[in-house]
Amino acid sequence: MKKAKQLTHPARSLILSLSFICSLLAFGQVYAFEQQQLPAANSFAGKTLPLNTVNAEQMQYQAGSFDSDNNADEKVLSRLPGEAAILTLVFIIALLLALWSRWRIKHLYNHAQLLARLVQERTQALKQANLKLEKLACVDVLTNTCNRRQFIVQAEKEFERFYRSQHHFSVLRAEIDNFHGINEDYGFACGDYVLAEVARVLKQRLRSGDILARWAGKEFIILLPETGLEGGEIVGQKICQAMLAAGFCYQSKPIAITLSLGAVQIELGESLDTCVQRADKALGQACEHGGGQVIALSAVAQVQSRKKICHHYG
Repeated sequence: MKKAKQLTHPARSLILSLSFICSLLAFGQVYAFEQQQLPAANSFAGKTLPLNTVNAEQMQYQAGSFDSDNNADEKVLSRLPGEAAILTLVFIIALLLALWSRWRIKHLYNHAQLLARLVQERTQALKQANLKLEKLACVDVLTNTCNRRQFIVQAEKEFERFYRSQHHFSVLRAEIDNFHGINEDYGFACGDYVLAEVARVLKQRLRSGDILARWAGKEFIILLPETGLEGGEIVGQKICQAMLAAGFCYQSKPIAITLSLGAVQIELGESLDTCVQRADKALGQACEHGGGQVIALSAVAQVQSRKKICHHYG
């Protein structure tokens, strides 16, 4: 569009210039013709025909016809300046219309560019807002980990991959020991601090492909792809040691924080829902034994139908 505009701009200017020059030349020729014809007509009208060449009737006829021709020429000549003025006025009006049309087209083009730029800016802002909304819908704000719904989405993908490749994965349920006592002794603000710090330590001990999510108020859930039950138990033990060595401190007051973990491995014929329930059972056993440890439970021999995670986890 810009290239077409650059090409038509000199063409329009050339046509307008030629039209203006031709109008001026036509007006000048009309004016010169009028100045030449008026003296010739007046001098010819003042001459008399010789009496020896025509008779009286011919002289009268010629005089009458000459007077009529002279009057017609005078009428034509008197009309020419008016017609030239009208043509000039028409040209000026056409020129003004052409200039107005050019200005109008340029104004509409600039307005269209402005609207396109505004639409692009609004579209970009809408995309950024949608990304923020998607992040808020998938991330737990306090711990900056996946929320339960996002964990279910990613866990179901890993569950489908397990049935295609037969590569096992492990699930760990983790719970902060004596979390209610921390809230009572130090306040709920300290409880939020503990949740955020525990999530930070967990991220440090996990791989980039592992899935970490906040499952409930004081509970976390971890999915370890390509990891069996023994590997899941080892990861749980490392997490317990990392919690003891973290040295949490809130408002210059040291806080001892331990985690109880239950580890299980997905098995063929088992649903993801059942796997999570077994991890919850293993976590209960770890809490009953005093906390600060990991309990690994092997799969039950019972084979169930293949199902995705139940909706009550959503």
